[in-house]
Amino acid sequence: MKNRSELYAVWIATSHEPGWLRRLWLDGAYTGEELSEIERIDDEFLAVAREEEIKHREWLRELSKTDWLAVFPEAKHLVKKAFRSQKRFKVQLEVAREVDLEEVVGEYVKLRRGGMYRLAGLCPFHAEKTPSFVVYTNDDHYYCFGCHEYGDVITFIRKLEKLTFKQAVRVLYKHSQQH
Repeated sequence: MKNRSELYAVWIATSHEPGWLRRLWLDGAYTGEELSEIERIDDEFLAVAREEEIKHREWLRELSKTDWLAVFPEAKHLVKKAFRSQKRFKVQLEVAREVDLEEVVGEYVKLRRGGMYRLAGLCPFHAEKTPSFVVYTNDDHYYCFGCHEYGDVITFIRKLEKLTFKQAVRVLYKHSQQH
């Protein structure tokens, strides 16, 4: 039987090829014990690789919690400074997402309670006689079973008023300031 270092060299030379272990077995140049040892070498390598991947993912998770510029100060030139208007829009977006969907939809649609967390009404996106538009108050989204429109409060204003995303956010921000 060949020693472990020779089998390790065989593993390095062949393990990158698909079906490498089967090919070694079919060649008949190695005994069953040698093939088992080569397979053990491969298993050890995979176990170490898995451990390294887990450590790397944990490191990335920790890095995302910290200020990565403190870790990599040489990357400072890659970061663009946020302009005041960007910061203001970010604040407006956070406020717009918190606007009550029931209140906004109620200004366009007459809603009736249809369960503990459901409000139903006629869909504003298509003509109908039977209410198929439902607002779910527990997670603030709507869905129309007739035309299959769905979304949150920003999507509702955007689609109904035919606005861009930024315009819808600003409308909802102004709405929240008034109420």
